[in-house]
Amino acid sequence: MRHLPAGTLGRGIAARERYRLVAALLAGGDSRLSVDLYGVNKYLCRPLPAPAIACLSSCTASPISEVGFRWAAAAFEHIALAPKALELDRIEACETATVLAIRDYLGLNQCDHVMLTASGTDGMLLAACLLALEGGGRPMTAILPSLSETGTGVPLAASCCVYDGPNAGRSLVGVSVNTEHVALRGPDGMPREAGAVAEDFDGAIRSARGRPVVIFTYGTKTGLVAPVEVTAGVDVIVDACQLRLPAHKIREYLRLGWPVVITGSKFLGGPAFSGAVLVPSSRFSESLRSEAYAVCARFGGGYSADTIGPLLRWSAALSILEKPALQEVDIEEGVKRLETDALATVGALPGARVIERPIGCPGIVTFAVEAAGRPGSWLGITDLRVIYRGLADQKVLVGQPVDLGPFAGLRVAVGMRDVASGSIEPSLRRLAEAWPLSLGKGAARAEAA
Repeated sequence: MRHLPAGTLGRGIAARERYRLVAALLAGGDSRLSVDLYGVNKYLCRPLPAPAIACLSSCTASPISEVGFRWAAAAFEHIALAPKALELDRIEACETATVLAIRDYLGLNQCDHVMLTASGTDGMLLAACLLALEGGGRPMTAILPSLSETGTGVPLAASCCVYDGPNAGRSLVGVSVNTEHVALRGPDGMPREAGAVAEDFDGAIRSARGRPVVIFTYGTKTGLVAPVEVTAGVDVIVDACQLRLPAHKIREYLRLGWPVVITGSKFLGGPAFSGAVLVPSSRFSESLRSEAYAVCARFGGGYSADTIGPLLRWSAALSILEKPALQEVDIEEGVKRLETDALATVGALPGARVIERPIGCPGIVTFAVEAAGRPGSWLGITDLRVIYRGLADQKVLVGQPVDLGPFAGLRVAVGMRDVASGSIEPSLRRLAEAWPLSLGKGAARAEAA
């Protein structure tokens, strides 16, 4: 990262410190970061670079890249191997470097604040607590898309509650917060018309108990945007954790006074769990920000100098920006062009059916899989998990299955790594080659069931 102090990048980390680095990369998150006996986390990603894996999974999680690992190692050495008296100063220097890199990438106003968090869900928790504390005890209703389209812990986080571990469900603020969900898909599993979704959001706003807060999601798990427009005068938290929206939109939302939650672990392709809340300069005092941070940090939310894991993971995510700078328009055009390639490959897979996304952000292709011997019948989430793992066994990672109602869908995602390289073709070729065997495993499981 060009803002990091000059140090050890390229020198290589000593073997005896490699274990400490990996342990640090896995720290400061929740149970989803834990690795199993096979050395992979819930997202089937290892904490070490895996260049042999075709990564089409940036809508869920990506293995750390080789360059990202080197940048994380450089940050780790700079902090962890420093004399004890300098460690805190070096953490602060790396935090500042990370915030500067995020600002540069998004073109943020220097007065807007970047608050680092352990993950995107922790970012949602922090943003929700900011609004709840700002309201001075007034009840609040968080209105967000249906459960299947958001992160697993988002509903609890949006209600200012601990979302993982033994304290899950415990409120962090003395405020009553309800949640209301709006369906984004109809009974047939297809996306609902944008106007109907907007009407349901408006209805939820009118019937909200206390202060309504819309969780405006720009890029759900399947790339939907909901609602397309937000009712004027309503409080909003922007869930932009996929980071698949143009930077100018983020700046626009901040000007409206809306906090924006982002991550470095989706589109940017960093390892899982690196979040941030972008806080508009026109809103939230320093004391309120500090109070919300302290509240979240009690249960692992927020960012703490005691655990440098999120900082290392942000270093890995931002390493992609060290390549020759791409203009915002180049990134948008690159994503759309590569998505066209992905659509063509997925559409040609035996038994696959691309699910249309009439309005949304580009870069995520969602598809259903037909049940063998049952034309017009589509596999559910349990069967798709078999295919998902079968592809991973063949070193092809796609987005985790998503429940779409009457059936489920897999996802292929375009990430910043693909845009930077200019091609997604090698990964798509690997998907096409691995598909028949994985499809066979899923069909066998469905038939046995």
